[in-house]
Amino acid sequence: MNIKSRINVLSCILLLGFISCSRDAMEDSHFIYFSPTEPYERIGVVECEINQITGEIRNIEPIPGNVDMMAMPIYFVTNHDHNGVYVNGVLQESGVTLNDFTSPVIYEVHSSAGIAKYTVTLEQEVVCQTQTAVKLMHQTDILETVNAEEETWITDEVRQSVVDFTTDDGRKLRLCMIEADMREGSMTLRPLLPDNKNEWGLQNIVDQASALEVEGDDVICAINGDTFDAFTGKPDGLVLKHREMLNPMDSRCFFGIREDGRLSLGDTEDFFVVEGKLTDATGASGIVIENSGLVAGLDSDQALKSRSFAGMDSFDLKKLYFVVIQSLDADESGVTLEEAIDILLPMGIGHAVSLSDGEYASLVSFTDGQLQPVNKSKLEPVANGIALIRKK
Repeated sequence: MNIKSRINVLSCILLLGFISCSRDAMEDSHFIYFSPTEPYERIGVVECEINQITGEIRNIEPIPGNVDMMAMPIYFVTNHDHNGVYVNGVLQESGVTLNDFTSPVIYEVHSSAGIAKYTVTLEQEVVCQTQTAVKLMHQTDILETVNAEEETWITDEVRQSVVDFTTDDGRKLRLCMIEADMREGSMTLRPLLPDNKNEWGLQNIVDQASALEVEGDDVICAINGDTFDAFTGKPDGLVLKHREMLNPMDSRCFFGIREDGRLSLGDTEDFFVVEGKLTDATGASGIVIENSGLVAGLDSDQALKSRSFAGMDSFDLKKLYFVVIQSLDADESGVTLEEAIDILLPMGIGHAVSLSDGEYASLVSFTDGQLQPVNKSKLEPVANGIALIRKK
């Protein structure tokens, strides 16, 4: 996994710099050492490659994340015959002169034969500030760079994390995750339906959750539910609301909560074991994680798309996870199911189901005094969802 953040994303045509300098100039004066660390150091050295043909200088190891790249000195050594090293007309002193390396810097080595130009592009380690971004960076195989990260405590027990990142093949993605510690007992799950009515239809998750609030429940966050009929809005699987079965269990799986406050998921066989203990639940597309591991024999979905998941821990089944992995690309490429699971497992998720995905992946939370989308600004109408609420 590449953990380096490319400070420069521009493509430099480096050969142009060398058109202006003669071969004699290169022979008479050129860099033989160039680095943020002193020559001949053996500990903590950042080694740079100098391409004398193209005039390109790049670091091999990333510069530590705590180094100020906007004001950094460079140590350099040239051969004997030169009349000075310059950046933007400023004479450079090795190890002393400060330059801004957040974008490429052009060095000129002057000699009696002409000017040799070098374009310097340096890379720096990313230092992540949130726990989710750190896990994504160090415990997954998909990430190239973290582009933005944010962590919000919606309540004392509910944390929301949003990390924008780029994959090693250039896809831009957003990981949105809500973690809720439900051990205190004041929170539970409620299925969502359009306008909070026990009827089929289509409505975005913000409006569905808002309708639940009108009825008196304090909605903390919510996620889209099962797959559904796009014409009638009828969910494909289970809808269990306050112990009332509005839609029967199908042949796939479910996600819900039991009367003792423990979260529950499973297939048809599991459902009939816990049916009498479930109070609220929704259907789901499939089980993707069991006992902190990939489900054996899972038919891996290789399609690239945005995906949504609901999960829980393996310890006492009272830590809830709502996760959406959203494509930020214009073509909405997204992730495969295997890549998604590679992201979910390091987050501490012990059991998880996949929900309706693609354009229907929707996560909302109560932040800044209102219910609003987390993964994208415009949410598509869906048949149902599931909300985390605070009981009154």
